[in-house]
Amino acid sequence: MSGAGNMQSMNTIIRNNRNLLRKISIFKKDSSFMSARKAYLKAFQGEVDIRKLSKQELRKIREKVIKERKKESLRLWIISFLITIPILFLSYNLYNSFVQYQNKKLNENFVSDKELEKILIERENQKKIEKYEFYINNGD
Repeated sequence: MSGAGNMQSMNTIIRNNRNLLRKISIFKKDSSFMSARKAYLKAFQGEVDIRKLSKQELRKIREKVIKERKKESLRLWIISFLITIPILFLSYNLYNSFVQYQNKKLNENFVSDKELEKILIERENQKKIEKYEFYINNGD
């Protein structure tokens, strides 16, 4: 089994290259070598013109790529912002309604505690009155 180390190295390199291709854009679905090759062939209508480019042409291509990346990153930020704001708004409203519900329940319990306290005071007073009447009727 000679060459096993070389095959493992080759597989690692290919896997790393695929990972690099996948990081190009979030919105592109398939980023493999075959799809990239098909995209290049489609862009050139099946004919690939391999020639050396001048420094001016390379500069134009570089500027174009930089502009596209800026547009894509701006688009990503806008989409993230548009998704984040409603989520924050909804979570704040849910939290606020939950807190109001809990406060309402506490207030209801507090009112019922006051009513319960009044009932207990009335019972104690009734017991005292009954005791007083007992002493009055029986004489000390």
